[in-house]
Parts: sequence; C-alpha cells; structure tokens
Amino acid sequence: MQFRVRDYFSPLQVVAHHWRMREAPLWSPERLDAWSRPRRKGLIAHAYTHVPYYRRLLDKHGIDPTRVDRDEVWRRIPLLTKDILREHARDLTATSRFSRGAVWAGTSGSTSSPLRFLLDRRVNAAAFALFWRAWSSGGHWRLGQRQAALKGLNHPDGWRYHRVIQTLEMSSGRLDPVTARLYRDLLERYRPRFLRGYPSSMYLFCRLLRDEGLEAHVPMVISGSEMLHDFQRAMIESVLRTRVYNHYTHWERAASILECGAGRMHAQEDYAHHEILDRDGEPVPPGVPGEITTTGLYNLAMPLVRYRTGDIARWTTERCPCGQTFPAVERIEGRQNDYLVSQSGALIPSTYAVTGFKGFPELLYIQIIQRDLEGVEVRIVKAPSYRDPEDTHRVREELHIRLGREMRLDIRFCTTDELERNPVGKIRSCYNRLPPELIERYGIPAV
Repeated sequence: MQFRVRDYFSPLQVVAHHWRMREAPLWSPERLDAWSRPRRKGLIAHAYTHVPYYRRLLDKHGIDPTRVDRDEVWRRIPLLTKDILREHARDLTATSRFSRGAVWAGTSGSTSSPLRFLLDRRVNAAAFALFWRAWSSGGHWRLGQRQAALKGLNHPDGWRYHRVIQTLEMSSGRLDPVTARLYRDLLERYRPRFLRGYPSSMYLFCRLLRDEGLEAHVPMVISGSEMLHDFQRAMIESVLRTRVYNHYTHWERAASILECGAGRMHAQEDYAHHEILDRDGEPVPPGVPGEITTTGLYNLAMPLVRYRTGDIARWTTERCPCGQTFPAVERIEGRQNDYLVSQSGALIPSTYAVTGFKGFPELLYIQIIQRDLEGVEVRIVKAPSYRDPEDTHRVREELHIRLGREMRLDIRFCTTDELERNPVGKIRSCYNRLPPELIERYGIPAV
C-alpha cells in the first residue's frame, strides 16, 4: 500500500482512529456489532442522499435506507461488481461537498482490468491508522522508525530512501543477482524494522540471495496485495531470518484481513464490513467457501457497498489464542500471479509487469501471455476513449520499461470473451506458457 504525505495530512483524524483501533480487536462481539451497524446505516443514508447510483439502486429495489441496520434488509442491497464500478464511476461519486479534495486512484490488479476510484482524506486517514496498527502488531516497529518496501518503483537508481516517511524503497522490477546483493547491502545499511511488498517479488529477491549463498535480516515482513503461498513464506522466512505476516488489502480501501501472531487471519471489522457469500449472494456458514464481499466504512466520496472482490475464503468459529475477537477466516484463495522471464533469464513478477497501467482508463483489460523467451502476446480490450496509435505507443513504452527493450511485443486487440481465464473463470493479468524445459531451467515457481 502506497502513502503520499499530502493525502494523510489530517493528524487529528489519524490519531483519533489510532486510539480507537488499538482497542477494537479486543472488543466483545456485541460491542463491535453495536459500533458497526450504525456506521453502515449512516453510510447508506449518505449514499442514498448524495450518490446518484445508490439512490436509483435503492429506489429500484424498494429498499428503505433507514432500515438497513437489519440483516434481512441489508442483504437485499444488490452487490457491486468491478464492472459496475468501471462503467458507473461518475454516478458512484458523491456530490461536490463530499468529493471536493478527494483524489482519483487506480489499480492494475491481478485480474488484468484497470480500475479508477475516488479516495477522500477521511478514508486515507483511517487507512493510515489501520496500517499503523498492522505494522506495529508484531512488536518490531513504532511510528517514526524505518521501514522498507519492495515495490513497483521507477527510479534511475532502482531505489531511494524517502527521509520524510523513513522508508527505503526498492524497485521490484528486473530483479537479478546483482540487484539482490545491492538490496541486501541497503537493508544492512538502513536497518529497517520491517519489509513490506508483494510476496512474488519478495520471494524472488530471497531466492536470488539463497542462490548466491547469502542471507539478510529484517525483524518482520508484511506480505500484501497477492495470495501468499506456503513456498513463498518458507523462502522469505528462511533467507531473511524473520516472521512473515499476511495482510489482505485492496487499493480501493474497502477491505482488510490481517494475520495475527497466532497465524490466524482476522477481518478488521472496524475498518470495513466483510461478508462471505455464495453464488446467490447469500451468507455461507463457517467452513464453507464463498466470495469475500466488503463495504468500506469511511470513504464518503465514493462509497463501495457490498463490493465483490472475486477472492475466496471461509469463516472459522475456532477461538483464536491471540485474544482478538475480530472474526477469523481460513486461508484466502485468489489473486494468483505468474512470473514472466526476460531474454536474459531474469524472472519478472507479473504484478510488476502490469502495475504501470494503474489509472489507464483507455484500457478495459490488458493481458500478457508468454510462450517463448523472445516476446509476449499482449491482449488489449479497448475502452471507447482508446486512441490508436497514441495509446498503443504508450502501452509499448510502459511494457518495454518493465520487460526490457529487447522483448518483442505482439499486441492484439480483442473482446473480453477472447481473454484467457483460469479454471474458475477469472481473468488474470499474466500467464506463463513457456515450455516445461524452460520452466524447469529458470526455476519458475508454480502458482
């Protein structure tokens, strides 16, 4: 998760959220419910009054916004999909009084389709407090201490130290043995209290160190934005001599499920309301898999109500030894990402390959498929605003920056039906289709 100083210059809000969030994980279920229901009701009242999309939606389905604190009424609210968000972003935006000062943000994501959404200072302050709690939960970091991030960074040196936020930022693109040694030296030099990043990138960094017979040490690692696999956790913990904590979050600021010290994932219900639903949109019982559906509690500029994530989880009723009362989920599935391979043999996490297309409204979908080392096929579903050849040139430039100038780019315009999907029908951003002998030669992990 990226933070910009100007987005979080609301210290009183941040501190107020922080003091409440310190106590909330230990609230009784009754107290949490008494806190959450009125806020959801207030959010819907705001959305009905100030957001055109929700006024039409609730009127169409005959839903009384003053009664949504009742479960049977809440469940009648139709689910919000990413396609709806993409197509109706303006109608999902609140009137100017509440959207003034908010900023447009975007995500490329593992599902290949860029999204744009509006974030106000209120939700950014709450997100800052949430991550303050998450990053300090392992007992290794306090606000003001150094941290490190392995991220999609475009910088001529491949890294920088941001003194204002005390963060060592290292690019996750084009990782190779030389870069891995450089990052190891930087970690030794700056001694951050924790490292955060995509698990695919941190795994690759650690594997390169292991292959060179090297280790490093970071007191804590926080993995986010992708599914964390067991083999990735094992590699990172071994090479960095650390403990990995998994944090399921969204750039949309509408979900947060955090791993505790006992290894259990807890839905952060004081930040967002999480539901796990079956295909018919009905709640599933504990132990039964369903889709994570969330409602952010803070963003008044663009409320996301009952927002489908496409990711799968199961509730568990087992009491967690950590003492938290936030509801716990079993293993989260989804958001799997492949690795691409450059002509030099360097592994490129697919997250890095597509991250440059955040907030690229001219693209409805972009998908990269690699079948040989010389090039990749790039499938594009164009938005009506797409301009050729200008936008095609932008796509080529962005991919050459991330995949290498020598990489052949076979760009193909297509419809959504022509995009490749995984076995459960989800469209992913990247697929590695290299022959088995190359998969084995370059040690590409199976995800």
